Amino acid sequence: MTTKNAREARMERSISIFLDLARFLAAVLVFISHVEQVLDVKSLSFLASFGHDAVIFFFMLSGFVIAYVTTNKEVTLREYVAARVARILPVSVASLLLVFALIWIGHEFNPDYYDQYVIHDWWRVLGVSAFFLNNSFLSTVSVPTNGPYWSVSYEVWYYVAYGVVFYLSGLKRALALLLVAAVAGVKIALLMPIWLLGVWCFRWHGRLVKSFVLGLIVTMASLALYAVIRYKNIDDYIFIESSGFWGGVDASNEILGWSKRFVADYVLSLLFMALFAGLFMMRESVGVLFVFFEKPIRIFASFTFSLYLFHYPLLVFVFCYFKSWQVVMIITMFWVGVLSLIVEQQKPFYKKLVLKLT
Repeated sequence: MTTKNAREARMERSISIFLDLARFLAAVLVFISHVEQVLDVKSLSFLASFGHDAVIFFFMLSGFVIAYVTTNKEVTLREYVAARVARILPVSVASLLLVFALIWIGHEFNPDYYDQYVIHDWWRVLGVSAFFLNNSFLSTVSVPTNGPYWSVSYEVWYYVAYGVVFYLSGLKRALALLLVAAVAGVKIALLMPIWLLGVWCFRWHGRLVKSFVLGLIVTMASLALYAVIRYKNIDDYIFIESSGFWGGVDASNEILGWSKRFVADYVLSLLFMALFAGLFMMRESVGVLFVFFEKPIRIFASFTFSLYLFHYPLLVFVFCYFKSWQVVMIITMFWVGVLSLIVEQQKPFYKKLVLKLT
């Protein structure tokens, strides 16, 4: 390998490590925002708004990663499907089973607290959510005690749509894409431009000029602008103004659900794109730092999806018995880790199994 090729390989490795770090930190922000929400921790209230922003960042990150793996690793549709199924399905199904198990146990021992979460059509909720149709054109279903699950149903349909476009061609591609669009529906489609922005970031990130100074300026400017938006809640103002098109805030929420803030989310995603650009400009300078901390970053990142989908039902359940938010956080993180070792960390096995069955 030439010196130039070795340097490029090292930079690609540093970008991969950065993406792992970014998605783990985003999951942590979602976790902390829900600690504030579920446990009503006033000292964490300033972080409450970061949870939704982190999900929007997740969407962009997901688009970037999928564009990367389909270009460099998963050259066939079979490999693509196996990788996505192995990553998404086991943790998603496990999180749904966890939700209903904890609701059942919680209601047995603390019915007054869990009455608000009991549902009578739980078979329907479980089935619809297991097939990621809970925010689709066909159905709108909320998973009790697991608010974060909504974004997974969005992301799965983005995977499907991208896979159709990338791996199929001709009439087969057109018909499959029409079917996907019809099933996914308007709500999911409204946030797809954010996901596609991540794909676009991957397409051009290698063409950015390598400059630590310029990258630092762009990074600091984007963070400063984001701080202003968050401090002044400018995105809330954008949401309120844009919701007038749908008949007001309540109507917007009823019609669009989790996509109701799509205009404000577009603005945030453009800001995150600028942040991406700044960081990628500095990749040659800061890449060494990411590579140095690769091992701990990879380890923490391997728990990301479990943290994202298991934390909420665990927070609700543990809060029944402990009122100290620090204790609740520690116990929740412990069980997230245990469940991750049982489920998420077995991803290579699931992938081999899917490949064997297809």
